[in-house]
Amino acid sequence: MVAASHETEAYNRYSVMRVGALRALCKEKGLPSDGRKEDLVNRLCNNCSSSYSGLINASTPSIIGGPAAGPAATSKPSTDVTTADGVLSEEGITTPHGSSGEGDGSGSSRLTATELHELASIADEIRHIRKQTEFSLLRVAGLITDYPPSCLASDRRYGGVPKSTPYGFPVAAPTSRDAVALHLREPYWP
Repeated sequence: MVAASHETEAYNRYSVMRVGALRALCKEKGLPSDGRKEDLVNRLCNNCSSSYSGLINASTPSIIGGPAAGPAATSKPSTDVTTADGVLSEEGITTPHGSSGEGDGSGSSRLTATELHELASIADEIRHIRKQTEFSLLRVAGLITDYPPSCLASDRRYGGVPKSTPYGFPVAAPTSRDAVALHLREPYWP
C-alpha cells in the first residue's frame, strides 16, 4: 500500500475527521475498517477519486442520512446538520475547519456561527454535569470529602497531602494507624 502524501488535500480532509467517521467512510467504500487512524486515512486517500467535491463523498450519503441514502433514510426525517465549512464527526454533527466551502446546496440545514457556539456551550455544560455526577458519587462513597487537606491524613506513598479538585478533596487511603484513627475519630496513642 502506498502511503498518502501529507501535503495532499485529501489527506488534510481525512486527517481532521474522527476515527468513527473514517471507519464509516471505509465501510461505505468497501474498504477494510480496522487499524489505526493513520491506516484509515491512507486507505481513504488511496481510494479517493478526483471527482470529490464538497465535504462528503457522494457515495457516502447514508452516513448523514441524506435523501440518497435509500428507503430507510427517507422514511424518517433527518436530524443531522451540515455547515459550509465542516467535516462529519462521529455523532453526525459537523465541526468547523478550513475547507473548500462547497456544500450540498441546501441553505436551510446550515448552522450559523451563533448556533455552533450554542452547541459548544451545551456540550461544555453536559461535560460539567457528568463530572459533577461522578464526583458526587465519589463523595457519597466516601472517597472524596469537603475537608481541607490539613484535616486529612497524608498518604506518604504519594508525596503528602492530596491536591484539591473543584468538587472536594480526595481522601487519603488509610495506610497507617494514624489515618484509620482519623477516619474513626478516635485518638491514636502509640
